Amino acid sequence: MKLFFTPYIYSLFFFVGIHNLQAQKIELKIIDSDSINTSILNTIAFSRFHQDEKSVYNESDSISKKLTKIGFINNYVTTIKKQDSIYTAFYSLGENKKSITIYYDSNSIDLNNIKTFSSDFSENYFKITTNTISTVLNSLVNQLEKDGNSFAEISLKNISTINDELFAYLHINKTIRRKIDDISVNGYVNFSKSFVKHRLNLKKGTVFNTDKLKFASETIQTLPFVSEIKPPEVLFTNDSTTVYLYLQKNKSNKFDGLIGFSSDEKGKLYFNGYLDLLLNNIFNKGENVSINWKSNGNDIKRFNLSVETPYIFNSPVTPRASFNIHKQDSTFLNIRALIDLSYAINPQNSISAKFQTEKSNELINDNSQNNINEFSNLFYGISYTYRKVNPFKPFQNKFFFNINALWGNRTLTLDSKKSAQRKYELTASYNWTLNQKNSIFIKNNNALFTSDKLFTNEIYRIGGSNFIRGFDEESIFTSTYSILNLEYRYHLANLSYLYSITDFAYILNDIQNDSEQLYSIGLGYTYKIKSGVIDVSYALGKTSELPFDFNNSKFHIKLIQFF
Repeated sequence: MKLFFTPYIYSLFFFVGIHNLQAQKIELKIIDSDSINTSILNTIAFSRFHQDEKSVYNESDSISKKLTKIGFINNYVTTIKKQDSIYTAFYSLGENKKSITIYYDSNSIDLNNIKTFSSDFSENYFKITTNTISTVLNSLVNQLEKDGNSFAEISLKNISTINDELFAYLHINKTIRRKIDDISVNGYVNFSKSFVKHRLNLKKGTVFNTDKLKFASETIQTLPFVSEIKPPEVLFTNDSTTVYLYLQKNKSNKFDGLIGFSSDEKGKLYFNGYLDLLLNNIFNKGENVSINWKSNGNDIKRFNLSVETPYIFNSPVTPRASFNIHKQDSTFLNIRALIDLSYAINPQNSISAKFQTEKSNELINDNSQNNINEFSNLFYGISYTYRKVNPFKPFQNKFFFNINALWGNRTLTLDSKKSAQRKYELTASYNWTLNQKNSIFIKNNNALFTSDKLFTNEIYRIGGSNFIRGFDEESIFTSTYSILNLEYRYHLANLSYLYSITDFAYILNDIQNDSEQLYSIGLGYTYKIKSGVIDVSYALGKTSELPFDFNNSKFHIKLIQFF
């Protein structure tokens, strides 16, 4: 049986091979009908071999469009002749025009749009080079689409040559200006309408364009408590435009903590450890409650509580409140409260009004040698924030900028003496994506605290993972600082990455009239797991006067659980 079928198998392969060879032998040639511009045609890149006749005709149309782009705007195919498997297309190129004057209706096109691509224009015409015709027409279509004319069409009509110059009329076919009539959220139906309106920038009654869908999709990817099931869609009917969002709620509450016990030589028991708790979107309004506690026994204790309710009462206003307690060993205890009212100008820009008060108490009677004094203060201020999201890296900003200015007065408890004080703070960061695997993150923190006289218990306390790594948390007292954080990141699968640590800081302590430079280097690894994130880092810090000391290095393992 095997010998009987073998010749037929060989025959089948032979005929299939012959068929494929014939399908590949259709050839296209192009010739100038007038034999004047043959050299021009020879410069046109095109596909010579095709599998069928339809492909040949499509390629001839593509060649005509390429000729239009280089100035032969009146070119056309006079005929296509077939001889066996060779198709010969004859072109009439016409005159080569380097520029064209296009007349338009000033009521249909904004003059400011024309200024972007033409230097020779008026209220009824503009002049461009012929090789930019396609680019200009596409740009005008995009502008009309942004203005709500989603199905607008633009073409050149009445093309003519007068006194060796090329002229045309811009024909615009506008449709009904589209506005968003309805927004339908599918999947996560309880998703905050305030977020749809103010963060995603999708508002009923506003002009619709595809850029809004793109922005909404990119913004959703930066929200930890929600994700897309699939990209947004739009349904056009004769009299309405409906945007559809497909969302699912994510587990975004975070917990990270470690609590231990220790005792002193007298047997007194102390708690030590840390606790980070973030309750996020528990009422489906995008709100968050953050609790942070840290203690290293009887030395330094910190407690922070903050609450944020975005877009309260469906308005662009977001109130924030925070409460902070800091105990510095046995020397002083500070209690601070902050209220912040933020107004969203648009999804990227916001301004804030701030109110801050702080009270400090001495824990021992005589702290004169440590330059500590009991006081209370009151500050008012403003803040501006710009945030550009990173669509390729969820939960990260592409660019972030924030500046704060606070003005207030300090009152000493002992003699009720008042002093005017000022605080200025600036933070900026940029995430530079080199390619899919590599990126560079850079961040700069700056602050300035001015007063006629400053005390140790009121100035800034820096150090640790949020400032300069390789140093103990809030162990450095300073009235002025500038910190630069630089990371090279090598991205792995599943939002995980290896990163380098390179930090530099300049600090100035007006109390001691002393300045210093700090440095730190190290490595880290952030790994995304199903239920959270693991971050491992090793950093080594030094001052301008002391060398690197491996005995003072900082090694951290941090596990953040989502629930």
